[in-house]
Amino acid sequence: MAASRRLALLATLVLGTLCACSPGGATATTTSETISTAIATTTSSTPDTATTTTPAQSTTIPAEETVQVLLQPFSEMGGAWSELFLTYGEAEDQIGTAPGGDGVMLGPEYGTQTPDGNWWILDAAKQRAAVYTEDGSYQDQVPFPEEVLVDGRYFQYQMPQALDDGSIAATGFRGEDSTSLLRIIDGKVTSITFEGSIPWVTTDGTYLYGLGEDAAPYRLDVANPPGRRVANLVTRCGTHYRIAVQGDEIVIDNFPYLG
Repeated sequence: MAASRRLALLATLVLGTLCACSPGGATATTTSETISTAIATTTSSTPDTATTTTPAQSTTIPAEETVQVLLQPFSEMGGAWSELFLTYGEAEDQIGTAPGGDGVMLGPEYGTQTPDGNWWILDAAKQRAAVYTEDGSYQDQVPFPEEVLVDGRYFQYQMPQALDDGSIAATGFRGEDSTSLLRIIDGKVTSITFEGSIPWVTTDGTYLYGLGEDAAPYRLDVANPPGRRVANLVTRCGTHYRIAVQGDEIVIDNFPYLG
């Protein structure tokens, strides 16, 4: 496949992967097309446990026409994937939950894995970062001081990124065009607010990267915000790639995980 890959060519492959839990091949009708790239870390939850994985990040855009895709049979996760179960509860070694309306209790939405293998979970209910080893054993916590919380009370940070120096950076959007950048370094939590509201969604280990409102790539030096426009996004392995919108198509150039 050529270096420039268009969304239409990815639809069958990715939707088949996302629906891999369906038993056997089948057809399905969808009104949207999805691309997926393994460049981010998230957390998902069930009523009793929190599951931390290293999944694909998906971007969905409306399709102009209904398309039909073949759902592939279920297959086990490959060797590059792992699954970790963490329990909810009041104890320090458990993840916290908070009321989300209609009697629903919500757990953390974000986490990331550092180069040493540890998982850092943004535990909003307990206003801390909870640290677990690669096998799920509780290791430590870093409480968040009042000065990094909104009005000294509210935990509003997301999309944590683990840098190669062992630090964690996360983004909190403030107002219409303002960002609070949270940093955890050697157990110390600080934040700095600056103009701009770019979602910093990936890292090469040194810088954070995201797409601005003009759909151009931007790079953020966490020690010297705000970010600046650059030619490409960069992966941890050093590959330069681009994501661009051309008309009604999303074009990805040179992203290594697309094979």
